[in-house]
Amino acid sequence: MENSAKLIDVVTLGGITTDLIMSVKDVMRFETYSQEEIKKYTAIEYSSKVNVNSLHIVPGGSASNIASDLATIGLKTRHLGVMGKDQNGDIALEDMKKRGVDVSFIKRTDEDLTGLSVILMTGYGKDRSILAYKGASDLVDPEYIREEMIKDAKVLAWTSLTSEKSCAGIQKAIDIAKKHKVLICACPSISIIKKHKEKAISFVKQSNIASMNKEEIQELTGEKTTIQGIKKMLSWGITKMAVSLGSKGSRLIAGEQVIESGIYDIPTTDTTGAGDAFAAGFIYGILNNLSLRDIAKYASALSAFEIKGLGVRIGLPESIQELKEFINSHELKQTELEFKSL
Repeated sequence: MENSAKLIDVVTLGGITTDLIMSVKDVMRFETYSQEEIKKYTAIEYSSKVNVNSLHIVPGGSASNIASDLATIGLKTRHLGVMGKDQNGDIALEDMKKRGVDVSFIKRTDEDLTGLSVILMTGYGKDRSILAYKGASDLVDPEYIREEMIKDAKVLAWTSLTSEKSCAGIQKAIDIAKKHKVLICACPSISIIKKHKEKAISFVKQSNIASMNKEEIQELTGEKTTIQGIKKMLSWGITKMAVSLGSKGSRLIAGEQVIESGIYDIPTTDTTGAGDAFAAGFIYGILNNLSLRDIAKYASALSAFEIKGLGVRIGLPESIQELKEFINSHELKQTELEFKSL
């Protein structure tokens, strides 16, 4: 099947969750220092009761976020995953339907509950700590993954699943994608990297492009610096990489070309889902054959919309035109480098 004849732009495979966003103040923060890095921790006093100042319940999950973000700006997307037959599953499913995501292949089960993430907003900054329960998402298995789910797509974006059988499900999806010349985008989170590192490395080596943050790259490759990690991933066969650097911006790499970008100067409310939005913009740019510089603009802009609201998918543009108008009216500092200079 020629790429132009594909019916679906992007199929995403991974978790479906409901996010409980809790604002808490009665917690402590401490830091540890080493020669390589500074680590920050949120601490709750043992055997204490902490009051929650505010609570928001919103749908989430990296793969479903990417599918929803892209559907919002006009792409045809499909999500693959498993959720429970519960209220949280109802919330997640209805949100994806509302945004135009094809949910016809999502499986619902009594075997487990829909995935759940507890997101702690502490007031120490706009970043957050997350307690993640994969739940029914990890019931994806090879029997669930079928050829008709993937063969008519232009891109397969796989994200983190952490059980043995769900990893086998990812492998089957990759096999189908390769058979039908579907571009494979790796978007693994730290959870699959820490739990099944060798499998995650294998999946990345079978992928064409990747969108990850610096912590994920270093953990996956075992390299001490992001640059060394990027070089290792490129040696594995990744042709284009999007690297999110948080408040420091991003770095996009293709061949010998590197585009370093800052961030759009807008107020930040919540960074949850920013990496997923960045990945969505990266995929959008590749599907539309944009230059590396313009891909960075779209990825950064979609991420900027995401961080304006509390919770994922809140405040996203309602059309691609709105996203383009934002890009045209806001400055993004960019520098072009040669790969050999890194």
